[in-house]
Amino acid sequence: MDLHINELNDKITIAGNLFTRTGRRLHYWIAVSLRNHRIHSPFSGMVRELHNVQYYKRKHIANRSSIIKNECNKVVSSYNFLKNNQSFLIGAGGEEVVISALSQLPDEYHAINDVNLHFRHAIHWRERDEYIRNCQIDHIVVGPTGVFLLETKNWKASDIELKSEKLKYQVRRSNHALWHYIKDYYSWNKSPKIRNVIVSMKGSPSGRKPDKYIDIVIPHRLCGYITARESILSEDAVKRLVDILSKRG
Repeated sequence: MDLHINELNDKITIAGNLFTRTGRRLHYWIAVSLRNHRIHSPFSGMVRELHNVQYYKRKHIANRSSIIKNECNKVVSSYNFLKNNQSFLIGAGGEEVVISALSQLPDEYHAINDVNLHFRHAIHWRERDEYIRNCQIDHIVVGPTGVFLLETKNWKASDIELKSEKLKYQVRRSNHALWHYIKDYYSWNKSPKIRNVIVSMKGSPSGRKPDKYIDIVIPHRLCGYITARESILSEDAVKRLVDILSKRG
């Protein structure tokens, strides 16, 4: 290619008149253009990419204050979300620990998680003279040793003692709602007893209980607490209760 271009250049030099010289110069420019195209075409994509990178670099440098501000706003927004939902996220983590513990129960036990009870007509809770239309329970376990209502708390042991009245209210309200839900499937006064349990992620206050009807158990002792009791429900009775609770809502 270069030899051909050199020959064309020599012919321009020896051209005898203007028209011949102009024609040969045209051929020369075409040859040079074709040569340059063949040299640069394999790298044209890379050149475009490089130009794009340079463009976005200049753009980001020009807008860096705005970009930094936007990123800072995202960090602040994420922090506020975590702060505002801290109790929910901690509670969700605690419930995952309890679910993991309950998975170690023998096969004849059934754990039902995140139970939501809904009543078409609000039920009367005589103890507090309160009407209940909805109730959420963290976990219910049904097995040969009975029915267990579990509420998970990720509080400090001292907080459990300080907030014992709040705990009693929550657990006893859930107990009443659950009892009312299942009692209609049994003859008078024959529905199974419900044991109330607070599963404390951080221990209990020196073995004290909010009241005599509520036990406090830490997760790694939960299976033993449930299974180390006298069997009071037959296999059919357990199946019946699980079927009843599966119809909730």
